[in-house]
Amino acid sequence: MRAVLSLVLSVAVLVSARAQSPARPETPSSTPGSFEEITIDNLQGVKISITIAYIGRTRWSSDNIVRTIQYSWRSKAQIGSAGAIEWTNDTSVRIGNDKWYPWHNSFSDIIGRPNAKPELSRDGARAVIWAFEDNILTLLRVFEKGGRITKLMFRRVGSNLDCTVTSSFLNEGGAGNPTIKAPIQGGYREYIGMKQTSATCHVTKH
Repeated sequence: MRAVLSLVLSVAVLVSARAQSPARPETPSSTPGSFEEITIDNLQGVKISITIAYIGRTRWSSDNIVRTIQYSWRSKAQIGSAGAIEWTNDTSVRIGNDKWYPWHNSFSDIIGRPNAKPELSRDGARAVIWAFEDNILTLLRVFEKGGRITKLMFRRVGSNLDCTVTSSFLNEGGAGNPTIKAPIQGGYREYIGMKQTSATCHVTKH
C-alpha cells in the first residue's frame, strides 16, 4: 500500500501543472450561503451524478496512427459511512468515424485511501484515489502514464446541495501524453490534447 500511495502522490505532483485542458472552476455565486462549509457527513446518503464529454486525438500502439476521438463519461456515486464510496463508470468512445464503443464498471473505494486493485485495469487505470477538502470531492485516476483528475465542487442552495464538475487529462512530467492499457482493443492507447467540451453535475437525496 505504501508503494501505491507513493505512486499516486508522485503522479499528482508531476501532473499538477501539466493538464492538457486545465479545469477552470466556475466563479462562485454571490448568493448568500454559497460559501458555507460542507463536510463529508453532509454528503452521506446523497446520490451524485455527473456527465462529462471530451474531444481530442488518440494513438493506438498497434498501428501508431493518430485519429480523432470523442469520449463520453457518466458516473454515479453514493457516499456512505466512514468515507465509503460506491461508484459506477459508464464510458463511451468513438474513434475517427467508427461506431461508439461503450463499457460499464462499478467500484467501491474509501475516500482518502488509494486503490490499486486489479479490477481497475478493466477501465484502463492503475490506481485511483478520492479526496475531499474545502467543499471539493476529487477523483484522481492514475494511468500507465499520466492520468485524469475530476473535481466536484459543492455548495448549499437553500436546504439543498448543488454541484459543478471539471475534469482534465494530465501529462506526467518526462513521460509524455496520458496512456492507458486499452480495455477493448488491447495494447496501449495514448490521449493527445484532450479537452473537456461539456459537463453536468447533480445531487439528489437517497
